[in-house]
Amino acid sequence: MESNKKDTFWSNESLLDSLALLSGCGMLVLDHFQNDFFYVSPNIDYLYGIKASKIIAKGFDIYAEHVPSEDLSILQTINKIGLEKFESISEEERHLYSISYDFRFGIDGKNVMLNHRVTPLSAKDGKIWLSLCIVSLSYCKTSGHIILRNSDDNSVFEYNLTSHFWERKIFNPLSAKEKHLLQLIARGFTSKEIAAEVCKSEETIRAYRKALKKKLNTPNCIVALSQLASGCILQT
Repeated sequence: MESNKKDTFWSNESLLDSLALLSGCGMLVLDHFQNDFFYVSPNIDYLYGIKASKIIAKGFDIYAEHVPSEDLSILQTINKIGLEKFESISEEERHLYSISYDFRFGIDGKNVMLNHRVTPLSAKDGKIWLSLCIVSLSYCKTSGHIILRNSDDNSVFEYNLTSHFWERKIFNPLSAKEKHLLQLIARGFTSKEIAAEVCKSEETIRAYRKALKKKLNTPNCIVALSQLASGCILQT
């Protein structure tokens, strides 16, 4: 999408509204030239605790007001290195890449951990103008986890905030049996029902679940599903 097609983009606002409603995630379109929001989905208030109209009015200043100082520093770093990374990729391939990260957002003295996943939408003179940001709750316990993904070849890199380098990562591999187990759990099957489905004993299924939680280092398998989606589960 070229930068002179703003009116065309706005005609898709209802589509983004529908996607936000169906996915249960918030949707933002970030304007990096103006440091404000090109679009904010109406359902963002359940994640940010602030109505979309106020977020639009505040622009990126909303983060200075509601993000703890140490996490605000992380966001500033992400904005810099993220744009640099996207702009180093050819315009033909940028749509294949996304960057996700976690940070705390505070309302009335209480912080919630959020996950942002950002992908570029358009550029002007080689500079990223607009990007799409998908907002969801994060199940990671700490801020950061700056992950760059290429959806075409599944390559993953994590930005090290200490060394200031991108480090190659791989997803913690899951066997076909483990993936099937998570799929059944996601469908709401109990251990007893899973045992009947895969012709194993209920005791065996409980052992599988315990081993899977240990492997993924999560308190339960529902959290594991969310962490897999947000990219928290990685290994070197």
